[in-house]
Amino acid sequence: MRDMVGVRERLSAKEKELLDFTYDAEVGASYVYATSESGKTTSIMKLALDCYECGLIHLVQKRAEHGFVYLAIKRKVRRL
Repeated sequence: MRDMVGVRERLSAKEKELLDFTYDAEVGASYVYATSESGKTTSIMKLALDCYECGLIHLVQKRAEHGFVYLAIKRKVRRL
């Protein structure tokens, strides 16, 4: 827990939005976290992958009119 103190303040606005979506969205909701046109940063892609590996979201790459959009889809989190 001590390691996480101040981490949120170092995140970009887009990364904060992805985290907010990950924890606040309804199951099945989707969020575009990157597009091929606007460019995708390594940090947002890594954060999305980390959230996926934790079982919080599904990741989808979808064809758009000009390139691709990268979607995070909120999944049901199983409680132990």
